Amino acid sequence: FYIMQKYYIEIVDLDGVEPYAIQSQWYDTKQEALHFWKQISFCDYTACLMSSVWDIENDTYIDIEFEGYLN
Repeated sequence: FYIMQKYYIEIVDLDGVEPYAIQSQWYDTKQEALHFWKQISFCDYTACLMSSVWDIENDTYIDIEFEGYLN
């Protein structure tokens, strides 16, 4: 099968009740995901960069990894 790396942003609710408040769409590059975050980084939330190996043939992720906090 064909694989690639994809990225998304998790925006975490500050009260910590929910694991995340919003998940962005999946992006093909880390730069695209970070560009999305820059557009909304004025909001008062914590954000995490996440990644996954992507199974192109089945159009799904294989495993999700935490890349780091963005703020």
